[in-house]
Amino acid sequence: MPRTKASCADVQLATWAAQAGADISTRQIERWREQGLVPRNLKRSLGRGKGSTSEPAPGAADLVIWLARHARPGRRPTDLALAAFSEGLAVPELTVRKAFAAVIGNVNATVGRFATAHEGTNPRRAVASSTLVPGRIRRIDRAIGAIVNTADLTLAALDSGFGTGVLTSAEVGSIAAHALREGADSIDLGAMAAIGRSLLPKGTAAPMLGLLEFNTPTLRLSDGSVVSNEEGGLGFLPEGDFLDHLHGLAAGTPLDELLSAWHLAMQLSAWAIDLCERVEHELEVGTPGAAVEEWLWTSWGLGRSWLVSAIRDKNRPVDIATTTLMLIFTRDMVRWLRQNVADGRFDLLSHPIGLPRLLAPLLAPQA
Repeated sequence: MPRTKASCADVQLATWAAQAGADISTRQIERWREQGLVPRNLKRSLGRGKGSTSEPAPGAADLVIWLARHARPGRRPTDLALAAFSEGLAVPELTVRKAFAAVIGNVNATVGRFATAHEGTNPRRAVASSTLVPGRIRRIDRAIGAIVNTADLTLAALDSGFGTGVLTSAEVGSIAAHALREGADSIDLGAMAAIGRSLLPKGTAAPMLGLLEFNTPTLRLSDGSVVSNEEGGLGFLPEGDFLDHLHGLAAGTPLDELLSAWHLAMQLSAWAIDLCERVEHELEVGTPGAAVEEWLWTSWGLGRSWLVSAIRDKNRPVDIATTTLMLIFTRDMVRWLRQNVADGRFDLLSHPIGLPRLLAPLLAPQA
C-alpha cells in the first residue's frame, strides 16, 4: 500500500530540524509519533471550502530536534521518553506515564535478583550481581574503620538494637519480595531495622534505626491509635501489592512533581558519587576532614540507604525513574506522618544524622 504524502506539519518539523543541523526525514518523525514520542499534529481550517492543513503541536519542534540528536539504534523508546521529559520537552503525557510504569518491573527484577542470590547455576556470578552494598562503599567503610571508631560507645548507647545480626542479600530480597506481594505494612519494624543494619559499615551503631525499631511502636496518631499494626509493621504504609501502589504514583502524580523528583534523583546520584570521590581523596592524602565526617553521619542515619542505592545503580534512565518514584513515595509517607503524628521528631530529618540535606525541601512541611 503506497504511503500517504507527508503532512505539512511534518515537512515543517523536518525543515526546522535541518535548519538546526539535524538531518531527519518525515518518515522518521512518523515513526517517533507511532512510538508515542512526538505529539500529534494539530489540524487548522483554511476557511470555508478551502479544506484544512496541519501544524506542529506546541513544543514539537524542539522535541524533534532533540530526538534527532539523541536517538540511536538500540535505544529504547521508554529511555528516550524519560530523558526528553527530564529536559522539559513536550513528550506526550501518556507516554511519560507509561515510561514510568514500565520501569516498575525493574523493582521486581532487582528484588528477585537479591532473593535468588544463591540459587543460580553460577553462584559466583549470582552473588556478584546481587551485592547488597557496592564494593566501592565497603572499601571506603574499611578504610575509615581503620582510623575511626565507628562503633562509638556514645552512639551505641543511643541505639537499642546495636549488636543485633545483619541479613544476607538473599534474606533482604526475601523480605522485600514479601513486601511487594503482601504490602509494605506487612513487614515488622524489626525486619525493617535489620535491613537497614545490613547496609551499614561493620559494627556501626545507628541511633535512627534504633528509634525506628523500638520507639516508633509507641508513637500515637491524632486519634489516639498507635502507628504500628497487629503484624508489628507500620499501619500507614500501603496495603496489598506494592507494585500496584507504584503504578498509581506513575499514573497520578502531577507531571511537574515527577519532573522535580527526577531532578532530585539525579542530584542524589551526583551527591553520592561526589561524596565517594571526596572521601577517597581525604583518605589518600591522609587528612580525614569534612567528607569523612559527612560519610559517618550518613552511615549513622537514614541517608545510608540512599547512598547505597545511588552507587549501586548505573544512572540509567530506568534507575533514575525508579528512584524518582521512591522519592515520591517517601515524600507522601512523611507528609502523612506530619499531618497525623504530633511528636514524630521530624526535626531529625534536617539533622545530618537524618537524611542527605538535598532531600530537605522534598520532605519539608507543605506550604
